[in-house]
Amino acid sequence: MDYRCAGEYVPHIIIYGHNSRQGDLFGGLRNFLDKQYLAERPTITLMVNDRITEYTIFSARKSNVKDPAYDLDFHTAGSFRAFAERCGAPSDATQILTLSTCVSGDDEDERVIIQAALRPATLPET
Repeated sequence: MDYRCAGEYVPHIIIYGHNSRQGDLFGGLRNFLDKQYLAERPTITLMVNDRITEYTIFSARKSNVKDPAYDLDFHTAGSFRAFAERCGAPSDATQILTLSTCVSGDDEDERVIIQAALRPATLPET
């Protein structure tokens, strides 16, 4: 996890992982570039200290290290909202999770980026 994501609550969490050719570690992230694969696996479940959080994927793409997905500089709620909008997150996203790995090939700056949104819980109707 990016060291700048420490704290009780951060609006954007970035987790980096190694791209393994065998498909383990974050090597499997490239599978999400296939629309059918993504449609069958639309969520990411993150467990930290026995707390389970589910995020809905809204973007899977190849990009580079200058992608706005790596932005962590939010001084106001408005700056997070602007970031979320630039990334294509749902308007009700309260936190964004970004998974990032390098791409094997000639361009060492190329990355596979998966972004997912934490959305407000909806309570069942009674």
